[in-house]
Amino acid sequence: MENETRQTLTEKELVDLRRVFVRYWNKNKRWNLADDLAQIGLVQCWLKSDKYKAKKGKKNGRPASRKTFLVRVGINKGKSYLRTVDRRAKKDQELIEKAEIYKKRLFPKVSSRKPSSE
Repeated sequence: MENETRQTLTEKELVDLRRVFVRYWNKNKRWNLADDLAQIGLVQCWLKSDKYKAKKGKKNGRPASRKTFLVRVGINKGKSYLRTVDRRAKKDQELIEKAEIYKKRLFPKVSSRKPSSE
């Protein structure tokens, strides 16, 4: 780790990547989360920027560009984040439903007679 050199992202690359991410999430109807997902993608790109290796592609034999690699990294991170949020929301909903069931069992409704006014 001492001699590790991280390939940095230029300001132009960051701006271009952010534009691509926001456009992607807006196109996929995630308007309210587009900026947040773009930011998550940029952080992941920065973390993985030194992992890029120009390997030959399977289809056309040409290596993927660094930008293509970073775009896929960012979009995949955003998709992963959305799956996590959806899974968490589903678990929360299940807990709320269970709590309602236990509430009904523990606190059954008492007769609905009105208190007498004396």
